[in-house]
Amino acid sequence: MLTDFPEIIQEAFDDIEEEEYFQPIAMKMIGLSVFGTCIAMLGNFENEDDYQRITDFRQSFYQQEILQDLDIKMTRPFIGHVTLTYFEADLSEAEKENLGKIIIEINEKLAVENNIFYINSTALRRYHHLAEFLSEKYYPKI
Repeated sequence: MLTDFPEIIQEAFDDIEEEEYFQPIAMKMIGLSVFGTCIAMLGNFENEDDYQRITDFRQSFYQQEILQDLDIKMTRPFIGHVTLTYFEADLSEAEKENLGKIIIEINEKLAVENNIFYINSTALRRYHHLAEFLSEKYYPKI
């Protein structure tokens, strides 16, 4: 079953016919945030159609019958972000306070910059831990 998974994902990708999904999407990076056990750079879509394209693509992907038959489903809403790092241990109160100050300083600098992250493809990846997402040459990509 696991060896069939790339073919299953490829089939799901093949059933998504909308050409509009495959044009680059611009996400403006607006600031750092802490999400539980990670630090992420949050993104904002200046073009509402870009945000809609991502959410429509996700909806279309997860509605593929081949994925539903395997009980593969969307578990979280889409939040535009790029994960930068994960915490390996709980932070002390002093570390949390210091991290908060540093994030505020960085966000003040980011507020005057125009950092754009372009999304132009999606692909199957696997991982043993969240620090490394691996691909194989036969993994599907669109």
